[in-house]
Amino acid sequence: MTNRVRLRVAAILLLAVLTATFAGLPFMEATPPTQIVLKYNEDTQTLFVNVTHQVPNPGNHYVELIEVFKNTAFQFNRTYSEQVFNFGRNDTFAISAVSGDNLTVTATCSRGDFLSKSIIVSASTTTTESTTTTQTTTEPTAPPEPPEPLDPSVVVGVGLVGVVIFIIAFVLYKEGFGTQLMQKVRP
Repeated sequence: MTNRVRLRVAAILLLAVLTATFAGLPFMEATPPTQIVLKYNEDTQTLFVNVTHQVPNPGNHYVELIEVFKNTAFQFNRTYSEQVFNFGRNDTFAISAVSGDNLTVTATCSRGDFLSKSIIVSASTTTTESTTTTQTTTEPTAPPEPPEPLDPSVVVGVGLVGVVIFIIAFVLYKEGFGTQLMQKVRP
């Protein structure tokens, strides 16, 4: 086997190993919302929504969209460009509903996963999945945490891409591509 063929085989094997390693990293893994708690106040015609979406970096991975439906008919949606808290998002929506109306909320993650929950409006209590709920959830009053540094898996991924690019450039140069290119550039 000549040196050129060995070099090509080694480069291809290294690229395959790096690609397999890089593909297994969790930095692109989606984390769906895990829970939605709904409460409707019939007096103020307000729907309180608490979406649990645990993420390590809420600036890059967040609840991007909340949609509200009444009796299966779309009412409105709200989009977000970040998630202030790494545990999820709270919001309120003004929506007119009467006893017996079914309010459904769908929360969609910025990476595509979603979760839906429904609530039946009643005169005395608010129900989520046949369980009476009288508890309200409020956002903490503490200032939001500073953004987290770049996720280590992203740094590793970028480093691997750099290594792959370097190896490809090295192989191309050794194969004579660099020399051919330089001859075309020089008069």
